[in-house]
Amino acid sequence: MLLDALNEKGYDGAEIAARAGLSRDDFADPNARFGLDRTSAFWRLAVAETGDDAIGIWVSKYVQPTTFHALGLAVSASRNWHEALSRMERYSVLVSNSEAVAISVEVDHWVYSLRPVAEAYRASPESLDAIMSHMVRASRGAVKGFVTPLSVAFARPKPSNHAAFRDFYKCPITYDAPVNRIILPLDLLHAPLVTTNSALAEQGDSLVAAYLDQIVTDPIDTKIRQSIVEALPSGDISIQQVARDVGMSVRSLQRYLSDKGGTFSGLIGDIRGAIAKTYLAQKKLPITEIAFLLGYSDTASFSRAFKAWTDMTPRQYQQQS
Repeated sequence: MLLDALNEKGYDGAEIAARAGLSRDDFADPNARFGLDRTSAFWRLAVAETGDDAIGIWVSKYVQPTTFHALGLAVSASRNWHEALSRMERYSVLVSNSEAVAISVEVDHWVYSLRPVAEAYRASPESLDAIMSHMVRASRGAVKGFVTPLSVAFARPKPSNHAAFRDFYKCPITYDAPVNRIILPLDLLHAPLVTTNSALAEQGDSLVAAYLDQIVTDPIDTKIRQSIVEALPSGDISIQQVARDVGMSVRSLQRYLSDKGGTFSGLIGDIRGAIAKTYLAQKKLPITEIAFLLGYSDTASFSRAFKAWTDMTPRQYQQQS
């Protein structure tokens, strides 16, 4: 989204990204994920190039529901505002390794906050500005009755372009706060979304939940699994791409998996198997569509793989669930 925003503003986004160690080929892959070091460098260079430290606010215009894959679709399809942001809280590990979303309900308001997972592993202030402003921007478009927060607080220092923050949020703003926080009106806690779609939300939840069942506390393992699950529908899951996503060489990734007693192809099979079982047990999607979502070119290939995992065909598993 930063690349698109820079290009739209007349800057050479690819050239700026290249200085941060990100290539044009990286951006050509819709499933590509980049390490925090390189993305933070990209944001810093973008601020230097544009001279605008409120860049995160206008970059958030380029975030779409599909930006975060199944999670984005599930959030936008939620029944109400609280359910949408609760999904963000539950699955925030899929969005950022450095910040966790937290939702809390108080006596006369409720709070959306971004809390650091570790101080030594924080994202750039501008990227967090983009997440914060996207939440407000998306809510204004999807939440019936929402116009502006009650107040906003940022962990960052006051930007030189404070006017952009003031004009966008239209509410009291605090800087140098302990965490990034948005205070929201309590009476809109359960306001419906104009984009609600319960079937789509459930499908998105299934994919995300099945993936999270595989996540352990090791952040490297988490990033590896993130990269694989997001590439599944394309059917093109290469160890080279996953290694780039997690900032490792192919040899280092193979050694890491070997030390944990596994292989790259075995991990893909484990993740596919977990997601397939979730979908089949729900009995809401045809087997042909499940095969497609898992990256198989046809149902026969999926059925052979599933039988190798479980000694049952997908239909047999579905019937006994």
